[in-house]
Amino acid sequence: ARAALENLLAQLAQEGMPVEALERTRSTMLTQRLLNEQSGSKTCSATAVNVVLGLPADYTDTLPQRLGAITHEQMQAWIRRTLSSPTRTWVTVCPPVA
Repeated sequence: ARAALENLLAQLAQEGMPVEALERTRSTMLTQRLLNEQSGSKTCSATAVNVVLGLPADYTDTLPQRLGAITHEQMQAWIRRTLSSPTRTWVTVCPPVA
């Protein structure tokens, strides 16, 4: 599985993200946001988490605008920068030994 993931990351670093994939990701994130804000308590919880993480209280409210502002070129540059490191840290999570 690790070799397959390494190959996928190398391919992504070389070819970048297709425009359609960026649009699908944007749509998925916005849909998840709407589903997560079905109640006032969920919205309050999300706001509290944002504040704890050091994000502005309106972070969730402004997410659609921020996501919409990301260009394909910006995403490609981020992918290249992020995946350009030849060294990766892998963490394997295993069940506790009884």
